[in-house]
Amino acid sequence: MRSKTVRMKIYYLASPYHHDHVSVRRRRYGQAVRAAAGLMARGTLVFSPIVHNHPLVETRLIASSQEYAARWRFWRLYDFAMLARCQGLLVLKIPGWEQSRGVNAELKEARRLGKPVGYVEPRSLAITWEKKTGKMGRR
Repeated sequence: MRSKTVRMKIYYLASPYHHDHVSVRRRRYGQAVRAAAGLMARGTLVFSPIVHNHPLVETRLIASSQEYAARWRFWRLYDFAMLARCQGLLVLKIPGWEQSRGVNAELKEARRLGKPVGYVEPRSLAITWEKKTGKMGRR
């Protein structure tokens, strides 16, 4: 007898990462881990490219020796492929998110794909969703 496959929504959790100081990147990684774990504990499934890829970058084997522009091209392709497979985008509002080249690119791509966009408060993990008009409101 076949079991039915349950399709659950998985959201892409965007957060800033790149910084010239390793300590800032590691702090941002920790914040993304805590947010991903907290959201998942509440029943919101997420894929976080930072949580998944930071350990790979730390090995210094993946895209570590390339200049920033080359690394950005590499990760952008990967991130957009994952975002396309998720049901929506959640942005973790930690310091640097508004200036982040990656987060802004992910926002633009999610909107282009017509995916819902939400903003996550780092302490409470409350999510505020964008309305279709671009304004934010709670859902």
